[in-house]
Amino acid sequence: MAHDYEEQRAETLESLAEMRQEADFPAKAMVDFQFYPDGFDANWTGLATALQAAGFTTVHHEDDEYFEATIGPIETTDENIWHWEKLGTEIALRFDFLPDGWGLFTEE
Repeated sequence: MAHDYEEQRAETLESLAEMRQEADFPAKAMVDFQFYPDGFDANWTGLATALQAAGFTTVHHEDDEYFEATIGPIETTDENIWHWEKLGTEIALRFDFLPDGWGLFTEE
């Protein structure tokens, strides 16, 4: 089954709109994207290498069996966050991982 990027983008934009209403929304932030393996054939090493080549820093959370990719600090516009989320997702899907959310944080 093909990944539904339109639905993913709509969910991201909805989340961003809600976040902007609830708190002081930073103009720049680090963004963490989480990816979970989609079966036993998931290639953890390949995913790490490809994400790092694209500019992400990566962490394999072995206890929880998920992968985290961080970018930034980046401008937190809708289109910029979506650009990085889509890029990370495209890479993750090639290595049998699925996207499972994201979060923002600032370095202070």
